[in-house]
Amino acid sequence: MKDAEIDLEKKTDPYRAVLNGVQDDEIDDEIARITDRIAGDKMYLDAMVAEEARRHRQRGRDAWIMTASGGRFHPLDPKPDEVKLEDIAQALSNTCRYSGHCTEFYSVAEHCVHVSNFVPPQYAAWGLLHDAGEAYLADIARPVKPFLPGFAAIEKKIMAAVCTHFGLPLQEPTEVKRVDTAILVDEAQQLMDGDISGWHLPEPPLGVKLRPWSPEQARHVFLSRARALGLS
Repeated sequence: MKDAEIDLEKKTDPYRAVLNGVQDDEIDDEIARITDRIAGDKMYLDAMVAEEARRHRQRGRDAWIMTASGGRFHPLDPKPDEVKLEDIAQALSNTCRYSGHCTEFYSVAEHCVHVSNFVPPQYAAWGLLHDAGEAYLADIARPVKPFLPGFAAIEKKIMAAVCTHFGLPLQEPTEVKRVDTAILVDEAQQLMDGDISGWHLPEPPLGVKLRPWSPEQARHVFLSRARALGLS
């Protein structure tokens, strides 16, 4: 029975099993040294993880895309002086709404012009630029955005840079959001095939008659509208 108890003690206390025959105070000292070594290793690993995270953030800040004007734009560390009206117009006029699932090409630039025309005049510039972030991030389908970790924060930083460059308030006006939602009905009814009852849209249509523009026309009208609003 005694031997069985000794075996059980060895199985349940790995330190004492390894250090069999050593005095208890020596065992305690060795356990303390092992514990300190483990703590030291953890501190080292934590430092390594923190350093790698820092390097990862720095790589993100250094990452850039070339824009239509030949400049650089840092999507993860956007700067107001990197924002160019011509770049926004070019990118949005070449970007199709609804991930391209329209009966004909319908650009984000054209959509923005319509929103700008239907909001109160004091919000027209914000309406024109409300999707400017998509010039640098592309048009991500609305149902997907909430499931992309970090995307909302990146988009918010880009829009802050856009607003700062053009001297607009950082907060999107409620009326711009309302018109942006309402025009979904017009667009879906005129440019998409299928039942949209499942979209649960809270606003009635604006009543805009859509005649989709070519990318070249969309770019021209977008820039003309921007300059009429004093944007540059």
